[in-house]
Amino acid sequence: MKRLWLIVLTLVVLFIGAPKNASSNPVKLIPTGFKTNGDLIMHWYWLRRSGHYAEWHFKLPQNKKIIAACFSTLSTNGINGGAGYNSSLKIITISNNRVIAKGRLLLRNAHPCLRRVFRGYSHGVGYRSYGCKLIKVPPTATDLVIKVEYMGRHHTAVNKDSLILYVK
Repeated sequence: MKRLWLIVLTLVVLFIGAPKNASSNPVKLIPTGFKTNGDLIMHWYWLRRSGHYAEWHFKLPQNKKIIAACFSTLSTNGINGGAGYNSSLKIITISNNRVIAKGRLLLRNAHPCLRRVFRGYSHGVGYRSYGCKLIKVPPTATDLVIKVEYMGRHHTAVNKDSLILYVK
C-alpha cells in the first residue's frame, strides 16, 4: 500500500507539477507614511473641497513587476449624504521624487441598491466603496507615493488603512 501511495504521489508531482514557489505569490505592502489635509470626522479624512488630498508612502521590494493599488474608502453625495454613491479621485503616482503617472480612480460603492432605500442622510450606512489601479514603476524604483485629490461632486473619505499595495 505504501508503494502505491508513493507511485501516486510521484505521478501527481510529475503531471500536475510541484508546489509553486512561495516567492511567486504577491507581497502585501502597508504604507510607511500617510498625510492628508482632508476634514477629520470619526477616524476618516473627508476629501470634499478643491485642494483636499491624501497620500500614502511605501518602500518597494526589489524585482517588482506588477503593483496593484487597492483602495477601501467611504463615498457619499455630500455632507450628511446618502448611501450607494460612487466617487472619483485624481490619482498621481510618484517614484524617486518624479511623477510617473496621473489618472482617474473610480471608487465603486459596495451597496448601490441602498441609494433607493435611504433617500437622505443614511448615518454612514452604505458609504463603503472600493477601487483598484494597476501601476507600472521603473525597475530602479525604491519608493512609491500614491496621491489622490478631490475632483469635485461626490465626497470620499480615506485613512491610513484605505490603501494596500499588492506587489508581484
